[in-house]
Amino acid sequence: MSGVFINLLTDFGFKRIFGTEENKHLLMDFLNQLIPNQTIVELDYLPTENTGDLIVDRDAIFDLHCKTDDDEYVLIEVQRGYQSHFKDRSIYYSSCAIQKHARKGKWDYELPKVYTICLLEFCFQPKEKQRLITHIQLCDIESGGVFYDKLRFIYVQLPLFTKLVHNIDSRLEKWLFLLQHLQHLEKEVVENYFVEPLFEEVAHLAEVVNMSKEQKLVYDVSWKRYNDYHNTIDYANQSGLQKGIEIGIKQGRQQGREEGREEGIKQGREEGRQQGIEQGIEKGIEQGKILTAKRLKELKVPIQMIVEATNLSIQDIEKL
Repeated sequence: MSGVFINLLTDFGFKRIFGTEENKHLLMDFLNQLIPNQTIVELDYLPTENTGDLIVDRDAIFDLHCKTDDDEYVLIEVQRGYQSHFKDRSIYYSSCAIQKHARKGKWDYELPKVYTICLLEFCFQPKEKQRLITHIQLCDIESGGVFYDKLRFIYVQLPLFTKLVHNIDSRLEKWLFLLQHLQHLEKEVVENYFVEPLFEEVAHLAEVVNMSKEQKLVYDVSWKRYNDYHNTIDYANQSGLQKGIEIGIKQGRQQGREEGREEGIKQGREEGRQQGIEQGIEKGIEQGKILTAKRLKELKVPIQMIVEATNLSIQDIEKL
C-alpha cells in the first residue's frame, strides 16, 4: 500500500467514506448532487444482500442499499469491468429490491420510488452516444414522456470524466474527481482545491495515517484485490486480441485475406473476452475472496471487517 490517501473505488475505500452511519451525511451530499430535483435530508442503511422468498432471489448484492426520509430506496453499485448482459443485470438487481415490497394478502400494488445508481469504471454505451451521466426511466415511445417515474437508473461512466483539478467547477465534479484520483494526489493539492469542511472530512477519513492497524490490513487486502481484478481484465483483453488475430488469419486463408482478418479479429475479441473475463475472472475472484477471508481470520481480524473486505456473507466466513 502506498500514497497519502486510499483509493475510494476499492470496496474498503467506498464503504469507509459512504457506508457508515457516522458518515452518511457524506453519502447524502453526493446523492443530492447526482439525483436531479432531489434533496435527501436523512437516510437509513439497509442490508446490502437481498433476502427474497425464493432461493434464486437471494444473490442480488449491492454495495450500498439505503432508504431516504421520503421512503425512497437507493441502490448503489461500483462496477469495475463490463459484463455480458450488463443492462439486464442492473434491471434484475433493482427488481429484486422492488419485489421485497410486495404485500401478502390484499394489496393495491403501490410501490416506492427506487433509484439504481451504477458507478462504472468502464463505458457501456457506443462511442457516438456516450455521456458521463445517463438517466433512464420508462417512457412512452411515441411521445417521449415519462410513463413511470418511480423507477430510475443513473449510470455514471467515470472514464468520461477527464477534467483536471483546476478546471472543476461544481460539487458533483469534485466528488467524481476524488472518486477517480484521490489515491494519486498529494496532501497539498487536496488542501488547496478541496477546502470545504465536508471535503476536508473526506480527506481526513481517506488519509492512510488516520487508519487503525486493522483498517490498514483490510484496506491493503482490498487494494490488492482491486489491482488484481484490473490486471486480469487487461490480460484477458490482450489475450482476446491476440486470439482474434490468429482466427482472422485462419479464416482469411479460407474466405479471403481482408474479409477473414476483420471477421476473425471481431470474433476473436469477443470469444477471448467472454472466456477470459466471464469464466476466468469470476472463478478466480471468488476463490481469491475465500483465500483472503481465511487469511484474515487467521490474523484475528473481526468478522465484520472481513465481510467489508471480501463481500462474503457472515455465514460463509464462519464456515471457513
